[in-house]
Amino acid sequence: MLDYFRRVQQASLIDPELDPIQLIFNIVGLCVFNRRLAPLKERLRDIMGEPAPDPAQVQEQIIRLVLHGALVSQSEGAEP
Repeated sequence: MLDYFRRVQQASLIDPELDPIQLIFNIVGLCVFNRRLAPLKERLRDIMGEPAPDPAQVQEQIIRLVLHGALVSQSEGAEP
């Protein structure tokens, strides 16, 4: 996995300034943390009346966060 991250960094697909080992641990940490907090999230969703996402949606959210971040891309000329 480490070699893969280094290759994609060399191909300029991932920021070369990111430490690949730290990046791997951050991704794993997101997944583990999300799974460990599942019971708490279920209770919170029950209280808020929100439906629980299926596991595929949770996976998609983690992938989207890792690949694109949380900020919305601002087009040129858009007001802040």
